[in-house]
Amino acid sequence: MTQEVTTFSDAFDRLASGLLTTKSQAQVGSFKDFLINIWSQGFDNPEYFNAWHVGQIAEDVEYCMESGLNYCAVLPRFHFKSTILGHAFSVWRLLTAPRDCAVLYLSYSDSMARYHISEINKAISRNYILREMMDNRSPKADFSARYMVNGHPMDVRSFFI
Repeated sequence: MTQEVTTFSDAFDRLASGLLTTKSQAQVGSFKDFLINIWSQGFDNPEYFNAWHVGQIAEDVEYCMESGLNYCAVLPRFHFKSTILGHAFSVWRLLTAPRDCAVLYLSYSDSMARYHISEINKAISRNYILREMMDNRSPKADFSARYMVNGHPMDVRSFFI
C-alpha cells in the first residue's frame, strides 16, 4: 500500500486555488426585488420597504422603462420619493448596466443636487450588501458618487436646473 505525500507548497496551492479572488456578486434582480432585498438592508427599518406603494412604484418604473415612457410620482411627504426614485433607482441602474455607466441626478439647485449625491454615498456605505458589490473610487469626496461595479466605472453625476 503506497501512501500519497503532499508537500506544504502543494497543499497551499490547492487551498489558494479554491479561494475566491473576486467579490461575490449578488443577484440584483428587478427594481422591486432590489428595493426589498438589497436597498432596504441599509436602513434601520427595512420592513418599511414592504409597503404596498414601494412595490407599486418599482413595478411602474420598470414598466415605463420597458415601454419607453417617462414616470412621475406625486406622493405625500415621508413616502420615500427621493429614496426610491432618486437614490435607489440611480444605484440599481449602475448595478444593472451592462457596461460603463453614468446616471444624471437632476435637482432644482446645486446644493440639493450635492445633498442627494451625498445621501446616495451614505446609503451605499451603510449597506453591507452594496459595500460588497461596489468599490468606491473616491471615498473622500462628499459630492460625487464614483464606483467600480463588475470591473466597470460607474458614476452618479449631479446637475441642477
